Parts: sequence; C-alpha cells; structure tokens
Amino acid sequence: MSIIDKLDKKISKKINENKLKENERLKEGKKFFDFWGEVYNKHLAKDFIRLEKLFKKHVEKDNKNNVKLNKAYPYSLEITEVSSGNYNSLVIRLNPRHWGNFRGLDKKKSSNLLDTDFYLHVNSEVSFKNEDFELKDKEKAYEHLIDLFQADILLLKDEKDK
Repeated sequence: MSIIDKLDKKISKKINENKLKENERLKEGKKFFDFWGEVYNKHLAKDFIRLEKLFKKHVEKDNKNNVKLNKAYPYSLEITEVSSGNYNSLVIRLNPRHWGNFRGLDKKKSSNLLDTDFYLHVNSEVSFKNEDFELKDKEKAYEHLIDLFQADILLLKDEKDK
C-alpha cells in the first residue's frame, strides 16, 4: 500500500468517526427537544391555550397588540404591543436549566432529564420585572404574567401604584 493510500485511509477513517459522533450528538439533541415538548404538553399546553384566549379577549379590539402562542420550540406565549414606533413584549416561556450549557449534553444525557430540569421564565420588556418560576409554581408565574399584562400592556394600575 502506498503512502497516498495510507493517508487516504487515515482521512476517511477520521471523517467516518466524526460523522458517527455528529449523528450521536444530533440524536441526543432530538431526544432533548422531544423531551422539552413532552414537558410542555404535560404541564403547560392546556394552560397556555387558555391564557392565549384570555389575552386575546382583552386585546381583541386593540389593533396594536398581538398574542402569539408557540406550541413548538421555544414553547412560549408572547403578547406584543406596537405603537408609535415602540415595540414592547411580555413573554412566558418554558426554558431548560442548562440551556447555556446545551453543548454539554454529553455530561447529562437527555434520557436522564427530569421535568425539574425546566422552569418558567416571565419576561417584560416594559417594566423589566422578570422572574423565573419552578414548574410546580406555575400558578405564581401565571399571576405574575397577568399582573404584568395589566400594568404593562393594558396600562391598568392598582390603587397602590397610583
């Protein structure tokens, strides 16, 4: 076997090893995203649909507001307001705890993920009163979201805020 053939074989072997690693990483990623969807469907899907209806009911006559439910990644409910060139949004989103370390899925295989590896993030671009909630505390997250919706989108103030 010539040196060229040996080098070709060496390159082909490395390419095949890399393809196998990439395929494994993609399989783990798919499992991760599938599990994320299972957590959403199990804990939040029905509630988010009801919240979407509630928000639409209260902004339906207001052309500057839009309510959008994402039933797939990123599993969120977003209320946006566009007026006089301003863009404001209020979002509740299901997030994974180790999202910043997504590349580190090898350390924690997606088959070992638990529902508690996810949390709810409520974010307001108006008042910046952002909070994270455990899934078991989703009712508190909904209350916080509704409070922000009233104050930041509908501009309704409590007596204590006047």
